[in-house]
Amino acid sequence: MLISAVELAGLQLPRLPNSRQGIEYHAKKNNWPFKEIAGQARGGKLKKYLIAALPPEIQTATLLAKVPVLAEAKKPVKPNKKMKQLGLMPREDGLMRLDDKQTETAHARCAIVAHVLLLYELSGMPIKKAVEFVAAEAAAGRLPEDIAKLIPIANARSNDERSLSGPTLYRWVRAYRAAPDSVSRLAALAPVKTREKKPMLAIEWLPDFLMFYQQPNKPMMMAAAKKLAQWYLEQGKIEQISSRYRADAELRSDSDGDEAAAGAYEGARPADGVGL
Repeated sequence: MLISAVELAGLQLPRLPNSRQGIEYHAKKNNWPFKEIAGQARGGKLKKYLIAALPPEIQTATLLAKVPVLAEAKKPVKPNKKMKQLGLMPREDGLMRLDDKQTETAHARCAIVAHVLLLYELSGMPIKKAVEFVAAEAAAGRLPEDIAKLIPIANARSNDERSLSGPTLYRWVRAYRAAPDSVSRLAALAPVKTREKKPMLAIEWLPDFLMFYQQPNKPMMMAAAKKLAQWYLEQGKIEQISSRYRADAELRSDSDGDEAAAGAYEGARPADGVGL
């Protein structure tokens, strides 16, 4: 696959000149391999550069420019069955929810996928074979430096993992190709934001629960939870019970204790979903 100096200038890449003359000078200085194609150019020949021999970041940008992008829909995109299966979402809901780390990870994954697609386009090999080849090259430490350094970012792990799983990469490729536009690709490849685990000592209701649970007769958790719920009702601590069950608890506050405890049991569970 070849590209001309005019086409490269049109990409407006930050590391390259923005004119044909500037691109040609830069290419000559860096010994970019080229072919002369018969065409409308000085001397009747047009100089085109071999994309596969260009620096990785230029390869990626070139591929992204050449890959067809579907026109933006005038109406909000509604996720279809395939989009839901791949974890895609409408663009309006996607990037608005991403923080800086998620966005950085998504960009890294898109760049790695673009490298796979470039290999797929240039070699003609099946997409799965291209994925397997890139994963194997990553394991052998033979990926271009600019791509290899993106792997820890793309993995989004705290241990700076530099390996690249074939199945994971294939999942990224599928999500990338299924997304209708560049914004949706970022949203599709962004990692799911994990909720920080709440320290046990920070759980407000825990000391109260332990008062009923840490007994010599070793009660079951459910029995202790029921007693906790009933105790909250007796103490008038309705705010400690989930709002989902608050009205029900108020109605039952004057009724039989066991009945009230059974009705308010689920409400005694913490609002953030941490189980007893």
